[in-house]
Amino acid sequence: MRRLDAFWIACGGAFVAYVIYLSVTPDPIRAPTIDGFKTGHIVAYLWLMLWFSQVARRFPARLLTAVFLCAMGVGLEYVQLGTGYRHFAYSDMVDDAIGVGAGWLIALTPLGHIEDRLSSLF
Repeated sequence: MRRLDAFWIACGGAFVAYVIYLSVTPDPIRAPTIDGFKTGHIVAYLWLMLWFSQVARRFPARLLTAVFLCAMGVGLEYVQLGTGYRHFAYSDMVDDAIGVGAGWLIALTPLGHIEDRLSSLF
């Protein structure tokens, strides 16, 4: 385990909690929609996937992370359905999955090694 892994995972857990909060709050942040895609969903799940890819470096761990995040997005849509004040949308699930895929692809670039660079500074 690298130096910052535990801290990194804890911060990632806080990001997950924030996404859950934003998904169930009656007054969510209004992010723009571009050609039918909700940028807030894409950016949030891209960030989560890129964040956790810093510690989930191998393919099986990244795949498990991606599956978990997509399942979280699906699950949160069903939670929203039960709130009575949020809307259920299959398109939101698609946007979440697009964000996860984009985050995975970005993690294959030098941005996928940010934690390593920070760890070498400490």
